[in-house]
Amino acid sequence: MKNSNNDGFDQDDNAQAAVEQASVLLVAHTLSNPPHDQAEALPTLDAIPLALGKPKAGALDNGYCRATNIAALEARDMEPYSATGRTPHHPSGLASFAQQPTLPPADARPKVPMADKLQTEMGGAIDRLRGQSALRADS
Repeated sequence: MKNSNNDGFDQDDNAQAAVEQASVLLVAHTLSNPPHDQAEALPTLDAIPLALGKPKAGALDNGYCRATNIAALEARDMEPYSATGRTPHHPSGLASFAQQPTLPPADARPKVPMADKLQTEMGGAIDRLRGQSALRADS
């Protein structure tokens, strides 16, 4: 990966972790060298031992929010929950009184319906927990 401090390159690895959300137990990990997470969700899910069973849902951070990853999780009968951007650390009190958005159109980009899904009670709970656990990059 290009070093931003000089004209050289650094040997960096991109670590991924699959975590069981209730216990925060690490159940699988992978290591790769692409600097982005876009193609790392499925290899990390594949690293989960079969003896642990198949996950029912996946809470993914923003780096994984791509149409191909969402479709791949759905094809595995997994409910995808993916962050669509960064969450501000200190939202204003008025944010809780904001009017709920209308449903996105059917041809919307993947981040639009996913952002809507995260506004549900279940999606909001998963989104709040994804920073503590879930499939995330820890490079």
